Amino acid sequence: MSTPPNTVPAVVNAPPPRCYHRREPGSSMPCGELAVVARLSPDWFAVAYFCREHAAPGDVEIPAEHVFRRVGLQLEVYIAGAGMSDAVARAEAVHRLDRAIQAIGGVADIAAVRSVMVRSWVQPQAREPIGAGKGRE
Repeated sequence: MSTPPNTVPAVVNAPPPRCYHRREPGSSMPCGELAVVARLSPDWFAVAYFCREHAAPGDVEIPAEHVFRRVGLQLEVYIAGAGMSDAVARAEAVHRLDRAIQAIGGVADIAAVRSVMVRSWVQPQAREPIGAGKGRE
């Protein structure tokens, strides 16, 4: 297997590889379960990873140092605090989100956590237009 060039950065915040197996031919959605084996290739960029269910004879244990595509998502996630204390609500929310992200094979890199007291807002129901639903008398 060839070695990746120095332009491929080494990262510490590396999520575990996930299965590349396509459930249906031509499908754009891979299996995505946590991978347990690698299918090596002579080219460093063509290595593939597979879960236990999709492993094949000849697959090998995933090396400690391996190449993969890391996807970063930027989004806002809102969770109701599990208490009125700012510190407790933030700590619990981070813990719960981290567990959820790990369950899908991700690693969280949390840049900021905010909490604010809010109240839900019940939108007023749209009023029926004047004369709607009434026939001519």
